[in-house]
Amino acid sequence: PILAPSIGGWVVSVSDWRSIFYVLAIIGLLLTLAVYFYLPESIKERTTEPLNFNNSIRDYKAVFFEKTFLFYAFAGSAAMAGMFAYISGSPFAFMKYFGLTEAQYGWVFGINAMGFIAGSQLNRLLLNRLTSLQIVTLSGGTLFIVTLSLITLLQLQLFTPVILILHLFTFLFCLGILVPNSTAMALAPFSENAGSASALIGFLQMVCGAILSAIVSALHDETLFPMVGGMATAGIVAFVIILRLNSNTKKGKINPASIPVPVATKKL
Repeated sequence: PILAPSIGGWVVSVSDWRSIFYVLAIIGLLLTLAVYFYLPESIKERTTEPLNFNNSIRDYKAVFFEKTFLFYAFAGSAAMAGMFAYISGSPFAFMKYFGLTEAQYGWVFGINAMGFIAGSQLNRLLLNRLTSLQIVTLSGGTLFIVTLSLITLLQLQLFTPVILILHLFTFLFCLGILVPNSTAMALAPFSENAGSASALIGFLQMVCGAILSAIVSALHDETLFPMVGGMATAGIVAFVIILRLNSNTKKGKINPASIPVPVATKKL
């Protein structure tokens, strides 16, 4: 969702809109071949249970009512919703409100995308020193501070293109750290149901993103409020969930022993 709009815009600029679907078909084919030839089977012993609707619902229920999964999945999904609010609102913010050209907006979008990528890369180094829970808490706290700054600047009408870009870059940088850890920790309690858990995480992220994107679009009022408000809401909700997560972990309601420790990630 970060690089795709820029790539799609470039494809359309050199061809027509139909070419988007050709590119997607090629990417889908390449991914299918990569999975078939290079992704090893993770199931050691295959189950004899048939694949049917009732079994699938049972698996999803088992995943959804696991407390560890709920906290981390919803923390990551809420944070990701902030990115969708940014994607929905940033074209107006930069091209209409600040008057940037399409080419300039493309550069801005690319710069902010690098924030997400940089956060993901830094995450690998942080895992050598901190636990995933500590990283989620640190990145969630930083995200909360960024949202407070966004709200303050909006109220004082102090936004400039540079100031907004810096905040968006930092917001996405935090997401690049928070989301991979929250996803890994949400999956940690599962072995046989890991596929169902992963699918449910993706579903929650897309649903939260779609809802917040729709709200940002519906609240459009020719100001920066819808985008900033949407991002701030996502950051605050994610931080509140993370605080509850830490509280429940300290009380023993969530078992941190089921969460991967940094030592296991050094080999990656």
